[in-house]
Amino acid sequence: RGTTLELLVNPLPSPITPTPLEVCDDNDDGFAEFDLTSKDTEILGGETGVVISYYQSLLDAESGTNPLASPYTNIDTPSQIVYVRAEYTTTGCYRLVPMELITNPTPDIPIDLDDLVACDSDQDGIEVFDLTQRAGDIYGSQDPLDYSLSYYISQVDADLATNAIANPAAFSNTSSPQTIWVRLVNDLTTCFSIGSFDLVLQGPPGFTEVPVFALCDDLIEDGF
Repeated sequence: RGTTLELLVNPLPSPITPTPLEVCDDNDDGFAEFDLTSKDTEILGGETGVVISYYQSLLDAESGTNPLASPYTNIDTPSQIVYVRAEYTTTGCYRLVPMELITNPTPDIPIDLDDLVACDSDQDGIEVFDLTQRAGDIYGSQDPLDYSLSYYISQVDADLATNAIANPAAFSNTSSPQTIWVRLVNDLTTCFSIGSFDLVLQGPPGFTEVPVFALCDDLIEDGF
């Protein structure tokens, strides 16, 4: 007596190998938090019925054990490979793709930038400052061609990159001292750092008026 056996070949998911996931290393220690799930949409590429999970090792990814929680802090720096498992929810068929994690350093701004000092020539509390005089100190050994530097009157504006000072080479202060905030951006990675320096006005030095100093002319009376 014959028996019919039906064979089913289930397809594998078609995950897309994602572009590297890059984050800025705020404290420059080589480690940062990565939002792994931010890559789900890119990996799925519109495919439905597929669940995405992430693993630290290829062995874990193949066995589906010890999935990584998101956000995830890298263990290797500045680059680390993690493994993505794309799995059909109905059949359990899966495919693996690698994903690179990259930590990018933030620009370096000295924390002790010198004050920018000007003489208050007319004693009105306002002078025109060239803020770009501090640019060399801000860049340090970093190549200015690789960065964008902007100036702000508040830390909030510097953090959000809004309301930058339009003409930093000719800025009139509104108080003394006045804090100027700077934002230095790496044009390649978009990582940025915030720093500050103060504008300070100095009045003319004080002095005591000296009375007329008189001497009697000598016997020759020549006026000297």
